[in-house]
Amino acid sequence: MHLYRTFVGDICCEIGLPRTAPHAIIVLCPGLPGTPKEQALCLRLVDSGYAVIYPRHSGTYESNGKFLSVSPADDIILTIQHLMGESFTELYNSTVLAVPVAPIILLGNSFGALVAGNALRAIGDGAILLCPVTDWNTQGTRSTEPKPKEIVAFVQRAYPNVYRTTQWNQIGKLLEAIPLQSTKPITMLFAKKDTGIDLSRATHYKQGNATVRLIPGKHQSFEKLKYSLLIENIETLLAQIKLYVPNQKI
Repeated sequence: MHLYRTFVGDICCEIGLPRTAPHAIIVLCPGLPGTPKEQALCLRLVDSGYAVIYPRHSGTYESNGKFLSVSPADDIILTIQHLMGESFTELYNSTVLAVPVAPIILLGNSFGALVAGNALRAIGDGAILLCPVTDWNTQGTRSTEPKPKEIVAFVQRAYPNVYRTTQWNQIGKLLEAIPLQSTKPITMLFAKKDTGIDLSRATHYKQGNATVRLIPGKHQSFEKLKYSLLIENIETLLAQIKLYVPNQKI
């Protein structure tokens, strides 16, 4: 079993397809920096019966274009819209394949959680947000949280030419804060020892309708999250999607 590779416009993405009809389609929303190293997780999800879409934002890594020329959420929306129920040509053997129609769950960690929260307004059935940046414009105003300018400076220093943009100041304009109330189910996982995201944000979102949970450890990505915990949250979210959309077949 392996991941297929294709392009949706400028966006390079890897796609994993199970041998039978998928329980759901998992879309990974990259962080910042979102080093593309989640292939092992993608394959494990495929082996568990999920289809996986793993894109790179425009203007990052293998993708073409300029980062932040549009909202990173629009990259996710465009990719899903193009692939759902449609055929694509994978680049290794020019084989034509298709992503089956199934409930769509967005997985976003850190900056990717903010992207997923914005994309969910337009597409997808639910989201799991891990160690989430919830508002770029207030990031860094609480406790030990790094400020946006510190995050950007690190990315520019440590990942030169990987994020191809001169428009870093557009992030706060392109991505809105994750709202307290959502019309679609959201699970938010906050790490107890996270120094990048202050736990007061978890308290804030408990006032809304998201499912908010505290997990062990520090700031982390989905590949570091205990796999059984990830599957548990995906299955719980699928049950919530069924309640939000009564006619959805799961």
